[in-house]
Amino acid sequence: MSEYKKAEDISPNMCIMPWIGMATDPSGGIRPCCWMEAITDDKFKGDPKDYANSEYLKEKKQQFLRGEYPDSCHRCKNDDNKGMQSKRDRENRSWTEQGGNWNSLETQQFTMIDLRLSNVCNLGCVMCGPKNSSFIFQETQKHQKDSPNHNWRQFYGVKHINLLNPYSDDQIEEIIDIIGPNARIYCTGGEPSLVKKTTRLLEVLLEKGYNKTVTLQFNSNFQVLNQKWFDLLENFKGDMLPSIDGIGKTAEYIRYPSNWRQVDDNIRSFIKQCGKTWTVKIMPTVSSASIFGLKDMYDWWYNDIQQEISLVKETLLNNPYKAMRVQVNNRLISPKYYDIKNLPKSAKEIAKNDIDNIINEYGQYFQVPSEKKYLEDIKKQIDLESNSEFSLFVEELEKYDAIRNTNWKNSLERLAEFTK
Repeated sequence: MSEYKKAEDISPNMCIMPWIGMATDPSGGIRPCCWMEAITDDKFKGDPKDYANSEYLKEKKQQFLRGEYPDSCHRCKNDDNKGMQSKRDRENRSWTEQGGNWNSLETQQFTMIDLRLSNVCNLGCVMCGPKNSSFIFQETQKHQKDSPNHNWRQFYGVKHINLLNPYSDDQIEEIIDIIGPNARIYCTGGEPSLVKKTTRLLEVLLEKGYNKTVTLQFNSNFQVLNQKWFDLLENFKGDMLPSIDGIGKTAEYIRYPSNWRQVDDNIRSFIKQCGKTWTVKIMPTVSSASIFGLKDMYDWWYNDIQQEISLVKETLLNNPYKAMRVQVNNRLISPKYYDIKNLPKSAKEIAKNDIDNIINEYGQYFQVPSEKKYLEDIKKQIDLESNSEFSLFVEELEKYDAIRNTNWKNSLERLAEFTK
């Protein structure tokens, strides 16, 4: 029998996620990974307790063993073809480094749990949509075709789905029962601090004593300081991933209608309360809207947060494996007019210069090689051939401005220079 030391020994496109991953979504159903297509019939729609032995999951495993990408895995396929680091590659490497054995796949349990239990959200981020934001759902429902095109198209596809409560209480309990003591649990939304079923999850894990063994990962927009949530999280260890795409008026425009001062204060409060057991990775969504806010965000983190909060500085100096950093591995490709490869040529050159300046100025603080790799991948994405007119992106922002009484040119001033 062959001995497999790495994923590529099994098949060229092998992915560990069907063996260890279980991902939910506000549109319902279960699939192995959050990067797989969500609004599709190609996912498991039965009770969570039956997922492990489902024909759906067996077929996904066979496809990867044969070296095929399932159709719903186009996002990783595209990144792999471009020589960028895909989630498939990232999860394979992480699992192997943690002692995963490619010769014992059928004995694996679900240890990567991705929970998106509702679209309840207090913000309407310009690159998001009604599936993942109740704010945008209500806004699109009100304004219909006057809304940005990507919101209207998505609304039409999900308006019949109960996005607020896509899983019954019994299904939630089944999902919680599947979670073992050594799982890595990723929660986003919506806004997880506002999702009651997320709080239920934390309470059950605490009752079981799993708070000492599981690793949590949470996205949060930090617009609201939910003290009960902070108090629960203090009992766990994990990675907090604040969703921020700039600072000041840039942040407030992209993640409308956030208040930057409040977000800043809430992140500081979280670090001071939970920073001894939680890492913090600022996680922007890199898009045409946010690309010129990245440098300001690095400046804020390393010149303000790091210098003013001793715990962040001490961690960077004394424990380089405990991440307190900015991490830019989330590059937006849909809707396509938000993709940075569709920037005007002159904007592309300046954006790449910004990335080089970030590496030169803050590379001394990078804790792992992937930090520079993610930044280099942004430059690769910028250099790809355009597949959408920049004018379409501007049109979508102007639709937001019309229904929100905002002004993108005042909020994203550097970007606006390329429309003159």
